[in-house]
Amino acid sequence: MRKLPTPKLQQENDLELLFAGIFKTHEYRLYTLALRLTKSDLYAKDIIQEVFLKLWEHRDSLRSIDNIEAWLYRLTENKVIDFLRK
Repeated sequence: MRKLPTPKLQQENDLELLFAGIFKTHEYRLYTLALRLTKSDLYAKDIIQEVFLKLWEHRDSLRSIDNIEAWLYRLTENKVIDFLRK
């Protein structure tokens, strides 16, 4: 007999699906932005990894972010600035 997921588990699964959709939709565009600004494939990939790690850390508040595209774009710009300061 199969157990039904608990509300907490179902909510976590929903957040994972939402995160995956956001990643698929925005990853390439953010990568090209980071690549254009850093002129390095390696650094651009690192920056995008940091951006999506930050998003994952804030996954509980994903639904409260009004404009996810602007949020990700601003975070990417900030990560690039941090990188260029090093």
